Amino acid sequence: MAIPAVQRPSFSRFQTWLVHNWPAALWILAAITINIAGAKLAPEFIRQTIALEDIPEHDRAELRRALSTLHLSPVHVAWFQAFTALVGTIVNMAIGWLLVRQATRTGFACYLAFVLLALTNAIYPPSIAQLLPDQPIAQTIIRLTTVIAIGGFFTLPFVFPDGRFVPRWTVLWGIYNHVGVFLFAFAPLLLPEGTPWIIEAVTTMLMIVSIVYAVVYRYRIVSTPEQRRQTRWVMFGLVIAVPGFFLGDALMRNISASPLGVACLLGFLLIMPVAFSLPPVTLGIAILHHRLFDIDVILSRTIVWLAMTIVVTGTYIGV
Repeated sequence: MAIPAVQRPSFSRFQTWLVHNWPAALWILAAITINIAGAKLAPEFIRQTIALEDIPEHDRAELRRALSTLHLSPVHVAWFQAFTALVGTIVNMAIGWLLVRQATRTGFACYLAFVLLALTNAIYPPSIAQLLPDQPIAQTIIRLTTVIAIGGFFTLPFVFPDGRFVPRWTVLWGIYNHVGVFLFAFAPLLLPEGTPWIIEAVTTMLMIVSIVYAVVYRYRIVSTPEQRRQTRWVMFGLVIAVPGFFLGDALMRNISASPLGVACLLGFLLIMPVAFSLPPVTLGIAILHHRLFDIDVILSRTIVWLAMTIVVTGTYIGV
């Protein structure tokens, strides 16, 4: 008498999907974790912005008066920042999901997806403890998010679109970006205090020149005609975004109650969101119109975009 073969229990559909799509599963888990931590800091961020706590106390009343002459108030500033952050979150998550779910997934595409996700909740490191008091776990999550976001943001021009540093010496900038942001976020006491402005200015200019050189060199010497067609939008976005970030940072440092300081505030509010949003937007254009990374976007993906939009919006409204 034949003994029937013992059938092994089959994986459930979810388990099968998890095995074959673990980068996407990890990305979803990271998205949930980062957005929960980001939702925790949102109310305090809005409160501090409305109270102008980043402005010296003796300048706050004068700054309010200066804004009122423009028919504005700190409330407008706070909600404008919240709105731009929400829009940026939706765009970055949508593009990141396309990258992590692509059929011909590569390690660099996954890394890029996580950088875009991290950019949704990157915070100026010295402000993290103030925005998340007595919440060490959330602080750690946001600090790690900031390291990935800012380090990756400044490294992307050197490695896009294949993950290789071109020219090879630009790997030094990759190390500098990630190690520097990590120390700034987790161990600021190890960094020298009172760095002369001339050193910061020279370092900034060297990075900008290196980025422009690397992008042009890769585009003209290394890239194939097809790669040039696919990446020209993204290269344009990166070349504009990185100097824009430095300009926005300089404006932020000079916000005050004076007419020039108010102009710096308005410039910061306009330039910084553009600097952070331009790379993912141009990346989306390259994906949708030029099939960058061989991504063939189908109609069903728009349903995912809509679902993520509802989830993110609901999270912030719920807070």
